[in-house]
Amino acid sequence: MKIRLIFFISVTILLVSCGEGYEKTNGKWIWVLHSEAGKHIREMNVDNPTFEILDFKKYAKDKNNVFMEGMKIDKADPNTFEIITENGYSKDINNVYLDNDIVIFANPKTFKIIEWPYSKDDKRIYNGNLPMEVDNIVEFEITKPGDGKTSAMKSFFIEWHKEYKWLDTLNVKGIIVGEDAEAKTKTEKYKGFKKIE
Repeated sequence: MKIRLIFFISVTILLVSCGEGYEKTNGKWIWVLHSEAGKHIREMNVDNPTFEILDFKKYAKDKNNVFMEGMKIDKADPNTFEIITENGYSKDINNVYLDNDIVIFANPKTFKIIEWPYSKDDKRIYNGNLPMEVDNIVEFEITKPGDGKTSAMKSFFIEWHKEYKWLDTLNVKGIIVGEDAEAKTKTEKYKGFKKIE
């Protein structure tokens, strides 16, 4: 009985000391991450009277902006913003988002998640927030789901994948992809976001 009590207290302390969320400190909202390394704070500039934490606790908004883990989602419209899934997809009247980045070219009216990292709209297939070259989206089929998520600044992603230099023409900060998934159509095969020749 004594060992169980010690275990329960230890787990409770660990769960209380490790966590994340929005907190109001000295009249200001902040995003706080508690970890074994200590308390990490992300300061936010919000409109206090209209600030609210949304159902999925990583998200919040005020009358001007939408936030995920305390970081502003650029271009997100707080009046039409909605969370699609717990794993980072959201949308508003204008855009689809993955974490804090826009899903490039995605149509929020027709956007659907297939299975990570793939999603689609009426015109394209996406890997994370990156549009893919798929000749026939109706035939697109996942052959191996992915579980990893790779995030990179746009400039680094272009440096690693020179064929995506066209991303430089877009106002996008980061690229998020799943590289270990596999998919196919009747005439094409894909590893992550790349077509396999």
